[in-house]
Amino acid sequence: MDYIQARRDFLKVATTSATASIFLPGSLGALGEVALKSEDKFIRSICEMCSSRCPMEARVINGKTVLLQGNAFVKEMGTSLCAKGVAGASQLYDPQRLVTPLIRVGKRGENKWKEASWEEALSLIAGKLSALKERYGARSVIFSAKTGEQYDLLCSFASAFGSPNIFSHWSSCPIAIESAFKQTFGEKLHRDFENATYILNFGHNLFEGLDIPLTKAMAQFSANPSKKLVVLDPRFSIIASKANEWYPIKPGSDLAFVLSLLHVWIRDGKYNKNFVEQYTIGFELVLSVKETTPQWQQPLTGIDAKVVERLAAEIYEASPKCIIDWGHKANHY
Repeated sequence: MDYIQARRDFLKVATTSATASIFLPGSLGALGEVALKSEDKFIRSICEMCSSRCPMEARVINGKTVLLQGNAFVKEMGTSLCAKGVAGASQLYDPQRLVTPLIRVGKRGENKWKEASWEEALSLIAGKLSALKERYGARSVIFSAKTGEQYDLLCSFASAFGSPNIFSHWSSCPIAIESAFKQTFGEKLHRDFENATYILNFGHNLFEGLDIPLTKAMAQFSANPSKKLVVLDPRFSIIASKANEWYPIKPGSDLAFVLSLLHVWIRDGKYNKNFVEQYTIGFELVLSVKETTPQWQQPLTGIDAKVVERLAAEIYEASPKCIIDWGHKANHY
C-alpha cells in the first residue's frame, strides 16, 4: 500500500513539473498557439545606430521585431551586434520613446515640456529661423545632421535658407583621416589586422567601440602570442589591458610621438628609399623632423626617449606587416 501511494505521489509531482515546464519563459508552450501559427522570418538590413552601418538581421514575428543580431551571411559579422545596435529595437517599441514633437514650456534645464502637433512645431521652428535670418543674417545659423540621405536633404534646405554652415558626423569625426588618405593615397585605407604582426594603436579603443568586424579582428590579433600590440592612450582602457605594452601618453601629444618616430627612421636610413625616389618630389620631411628627436618628445608625451628608439626599431623590423593605427575622431591628425 505504501509503495502504491508513493508511486501515485511521484507521478503527480512529475506530471505537475512537466506541465509547469511547458510554460517556462522562452519555451514553445509559453508562446502558446503563436509558436505554431505565427509568421516568423528574418529580414536582413543595415544598422543605423551609428556610422559603422553594420549588416544585421531582424527576427520578425507577426510584423513585430523580437530580435536584432548581426547578419549571419557576413563572415566578419556572424550574428554579433554591439549593445547599441541591439538597442535599436527600442526606437520602435520603447514606451518612453518620442512619438510626437515636444516644446519646452519651462526654463532651460527644468525638464518641462508639452506635446505639440507637427504643424505647431514646424510653425515655431520656421518663425524662429526667419527671425534669426532677419536680425543676424542666414549665415548665423548652423545646420547639422547625421550622414546619409538626411544630410543630403539638410544640405538642400540650408542652401535654400542661405547658410553655408553645414556639418555632419563626417566633418566632426573622420574628416582628417579621410582627407589625408585621399590626398596621399587617392583612396580610403583599410586596416588589415588579420595579416599584420605588429600594431601601434593610438587610442582606437575597439573593445569599447562599435565596429564589430574590426573588433573581432582585433580580439583575434591581441590573443595571438606571436603578434604584438602597443597602445598609446592616456586612459587604461580595455584595449590597453589587452596590449603587450601600454603607455599613458599625454592627451593631444600623439603627433609629437609620430614626428619622433619619423626622426629616428630618417636619421638611421630606415625607410623605403626607392619609394621616395619614385613617388615624391624632394624629401622636405627630412627638414621638418630634424629637431623632433626622442629626447624632444619626452616632456611633451611623457614617454621615455629610450622607448621611442626601441619601438621605432621594432616597427621597422615588422614592416610591411605593421599597422600604425590612426585612431578615432578628427583630433587624431
